[in-house]
Amino acid sequence: IDECNNQSEIAECTQIINIIDNTAPTITADATFYIDCEEFDNDAIYAEVSDNCDPNAAIELIDQDMILPGTCAGLFENTYRATDCSGNQVTMSHLVQLVDTVAPTFVDFPADAVVECGDGTEPSDIGAPSYADNCDSEGVSIDYDDIVATFKDDDCKTIERHWTITDACGNA
Repeated sequence: IDECNNQSEIAECTQIINIIDNTAPTITADATFYIDCEEFDNDAIYAEVSDNCDPNAAIELIDQDMILPGTCAGLFENTYRATDCSGNQVTMSHLVQLVDTVAPTFVDFPADAVVECGDGTEPSDIGAPSYADNCDSEGVSIDYDDIVATFKDDDCKTIERHWTITDACGNA
């Protein structure tokens, strides 16, 4: 009803507003993301997604390449794709650097040995310790130093062997 007491036949009106989203989501991540190798998950997403319209935009890992194999703990390039509810997509890549600050550990040592003079005393002859590393046991080197104590004329002696294990990151 208006000021003149006129009443419109249409008492109610509905307006439909369609919001069109043509803007792709945004992926944010550190250029290089550092993570301890024990916490690394091949399937994890180390990036975040935001969108101007969709608070639940999806992000997925679509590719992962080890770009520097054999390096300390590993360097990967992860590529992500984000998609919003309107189907807008964006991709983004960044580096994931695995970090290893933990030294490898000995698991088992060979038993003390008694050998005849002239017999071999190399680890291949009398045994070497076993070891484990939190990141990659393949990159571990094992070394030893011998301290020799001679008791008579260099034909009767004791060897005290000191073992060192070092991983590819230099942790010992």
